[in-house]
Amino acid sequence: RWAEQMADSLAERFKFTFVRNPFDRIVSCYVSKFIADRERIGVLHYQNYPYGGLKHAKSFADFVRRIALIPDELSDRHFRSQFSIIYRNGRSTVDYVGKFERLEEDFEPIRQRFHLRRLPHFNRSSVSDWRDQYTPELARLVYKRYRADFDEWYPNANSELQQWLEAQLRRPRGREADPDLCVVPWTSQQRTPRS
Repeated sequence: RWAEQMADSLAERFKFTFVRNPFDRIVSCYVSKFIADRERIGVLHYQNYPYGGLKHAKSFADFVRRIALIPDELSDRHFRSQFSIIYRNGRSTVDYVGKFERLEEDFEPIRQRFHLRRLPHFNRSSVSDWRDQYTPELARLVYKRYRADFDEWYPNANSELQQWLEAQLRRPRGREADPDLCVVPWTSQQRTPRS
């Protein structure tokens, strides 16, 4: 009886969520849970993740290769597909889906409807351009792993990233990239302070 009452209560409420481009989301997950957590608290967020597979990831490329093999049912919420979180039995569980890339704009109808304040900006990214972390191989892995997210909310993201990567490969570089760290290696000095 309680479950039925809860289901009825949820059905009557306005539910919303925001999705993020999976390419950007995975870079953010890696930076937050692998780099920032180690620097800030000295502990890896995924230290005790099942089978210890993620704690051995040595780079973003290694992290992507590992999470590409983990099904949604076993995935942490930070790298589980957004589609699997939002949809149940082929139906959306929310009334409104906004995009992180248009957060202010997409939040505005909700803010007005519920008379809310404007959103503050916390956890600013330390990565200047998430695309710098991708190679064609990693882009293919992320696209395949998060295909439902791309199909539902970001249908052009893969082709846009592939075009950008092709342009980067044609452009001369001043330094050699580390293949394990993708295009641009991360260092503590490159991190920007949080605002």
